[in-house]
Amino acid sequence: MERREVMGRGGNSLASVQTANKSWLVEKKINILVQVGFAKEPELPDVPLLLDLVKGDDAVSIVKVISLPTAIGLGHWVAPGVPQDRLDALRTAYAATLKDPEFLKEAEKQSMMIRPQAGAALDSLVKQAAAAPKPVLSKTAKILRWN
Repeated sequence: MERREVMGRGGNSLASVQTANKSWLVEKKINILVQVGFAKEPELPDVPLLLDLVKGDDAVSIVKVISLPTAIGLGHWVAPGVPQDRLDALRTAYAATLKDPEFLKEAEKQSMMIRPQAGAALDSLVKQAAAAPKPVLSKTAKILRWN
């Protein structure tokens, strides 16, 4: 790398590569070494998850915290305490939009990746990461230089 014979990059989402540099994937100009998240991208079945490569409870917990933003994606949020009926209405409308043929046609035209996730599933992921013990969160912050 120091002689500029090879180059590496970390932290890019598959969606951003597919949108901005699809030829890199099609022409096999890049090798993706590891995926961050809780599930593999369907297009990358042979690329391991970081979660599958770590050993030990602390390491697994740290990787789960690190993986949360990737797993959540570009979620939409409301403040705590929103009445359940309003939350249900928002989730229903959002799900309907993500199935709307005109929306999907426009998304495809703009090379947007649409991977809807249920709000309840996202709630579960956030609660799982938020339940990480304080020492795990401290180690994660130190690794990522958040403190």
